[in-house]
Amino acid sequence: MASMLLCCRRARFSFSSRILSKTFTSLTPSHCSPGDKFHSSSVKIISNLHLRLCSTANVKTDKNLLSKLRKSTGFGFSKCREALVLNNNDYSAAEAWLHEQAEKEGWAKATKLQGRAASEGLVSVMVDNEDTNLAAMVEVNCETDFVARSDMFVDLITMVTHAAVGHRKAVVEQNRKLNMFGDSSVHLREVLLTHDLRDLKTKNGTLEELVAKTIGKLGENIKLGRAITMTTESDNVFGSYVHGPFVKNINNCSVGKFGAIVALKPLRTDVNNEQISALSSRLAQHIVGMNPKVISKSATDKPNEGFDESDVLVEQEYLLDGSLTVGELLEREGVKVVDFVRYECGVI
Repeated sequence: MASMLLCCRRARFSFSSRILSKTFTSLTPSHCSPGDKFHSSSVKIISNLHLRLCSTANVKTDKNLLSKLRKSTGFGFSKCREALVLNNNDYSAAEAWLHEQAEKEGWAKATKLQGRAASEGLVSVMVDNEDTNLAAMVEVNCETDFVARSDMFVDLITMVTHAAVGHRKAVVEQNRKLNMFGDSSVHLREVLLTHDLRDLKTKNGTLEELVAKTIGKLGENIKLGRAITMTTESDNVFGSYVHGPFVKNINNCSVGKFGAIVALKPLRTDVNNEQISALSSRLAQHIVGMNPKVISKSATDKPNEGFDESDVLVEQEYLLDGSLTVGELLEREGVKVVDFVRYECGVI
């Protein structure tokens, strides 16, 4: 076995030498002599190339580093091995090389794949009732359900969600500084357009750059679909619900194929936040399942707005108890719906 390996290495060295010999011949003009300047520089180039080939040919990859690199970067076995071989098992250098390659390949692939349909993907929801009474929901699309379920894609959509939340918090903080009434706030929703999303910054670059890197690793077209953020009055409570064949909770985000956010306002002093919080989650589940379009008939402004009774939230039969409508439930619990939004991945 040892003799066979030795023969293989000699054959590989011989093959590399023949390539280098041909390269040297092609690089050196016929009229150049060994003392010429061009001849000396050619020898230097070829010598460096020869040393690189010889040094990497015998590098054995560290299996622990290979496993760690694959887990941290998401690249395949062969690419991670190439990175370690080229960098002599220097983990930091190999990781930096892979990120550089991902960015280069990502932008190239993003340009190449941008015309391909991306109707799969995920919806992510994040609610913060403790700090700023804020909620956000985003949709990121890809080409296949297989990629949508991958850890790398899930990580991407959670980063998009956190970026949207961070953006809204910055706006709230800025408004507080300008507001003479201090911390008082009203209910507001903000729809983030695709070009706004692309420019949002994270600790790893803009969202546009993160998407390009992810495309480089996964090889599919990925699009920032849509996003919405909400802030509400301090007495109000947000609830959320996510549904689908693939649901995951990671980094304070709930991820799935369907998502809903609802804001409730207490109408009585005997209603506590825990009760409202539990009710808001159940109502968000109802909204995902029943897909209402408006809160009430009065919310349509005009009597013939194109919505029938089945589209009106308070008129719908409550999903979790068919003996009463949502309106009757809200009256019994002493709350009202301030706002809601529902996303279904791939459907606008």
